[in-house]
Amino acid sequence: MLVVAHGGVNRAILTLAIGFPLSHFLQVEQDPACVNAIDVDRSGKGLIRLMNYTPYDSTKRESRQTTMERLYQEYLAGR
Repeated sequence: MLVVAHGGVNRAILTLAIGFPLSHFLQVEQDPACVNAIDVDRSGKGLIRLMNYTPYDSTKRESRQTTMERLYQEYLAGR
């Protein structure tokens, strides 16, 4: 199954797949256009194979800010 979703939905799914309570939702970063891969067995248990992979910056050397920090900086630059 393929799910194409916004970062908030991805964060919720990944937080639950990791086994964290939803209160840890903001500790899972999701860059724009990232790819996540989760295997799910018949019982519904998930195994995260890949998380927050971005082909344009696969080693995250260029993105040290969170998505929200980057958006805020872009907003400030456009004012």
